[in-house]
Amino acid sequence: MNTHTVLLNELQAISMKNWRQLGVFSKGYYRQSLRWLRTGDAVDIIIDTIRVPSVRFICSDADYCIPLVQKRTNTGIGTTWYFSPEPGMYCRKLYLFEGRFRGRKQIPGAVYHCQVVFGKRKRIDQAKSLLKKIEQLRKYQQRKYYKPTYGKKSTKHQLKLQAALEEMKMLAKVNLLK
Repeated sequence: MNTHTVLLNELQAISMKNWRQLGVFSKGYYRQSLRWLRTGDAVDIIIDTIRVPSVRFICSDADYCIPLVQKRTNTGIGTTWYFSPEPGMYCRKLYLFEGRFRGRKQIPGAVYHCQVVFGKRKRIDQAKSLLKKIEQLRKYQQRKYYKPTYGKKSTKHQLKLQAALEEMKMLAKVNLLK
């Protein structure tokens, strides 16, 4: 087992969202087969929602099942499918780690990229996104019929631009851009 940090963003993943977009859980589909290709190997995925709802993964070195659980949504309207890699554990996304699909909590040292980014890098990214926002608002100002004020009050776009410029000044004062 790995004991170092594993970035989840770099692992290949399958999710309920993607399967729902493919129509896997639509009415009338109770048993479906998919073929998932990864670098140098193929994984056959058999989804069975009739008898015991489960997903069976068949690859060259393993053949295993992960149960599916259907739970009511938080709004109480309808139901949602979840993977259940361990009893009492429900997840909507599985990651391919060490040759098997696992939930995020089953991978030791699993973190997302944004959790390991250093403070200076975060500040640089924050400044970049702020500059992009200012650029978009400036482009909006270049429009033919743009009005900075309406009835002696600043428009929403003008207020957003002023707020972004103020935020940029605050970043410069704290030496975040240096």
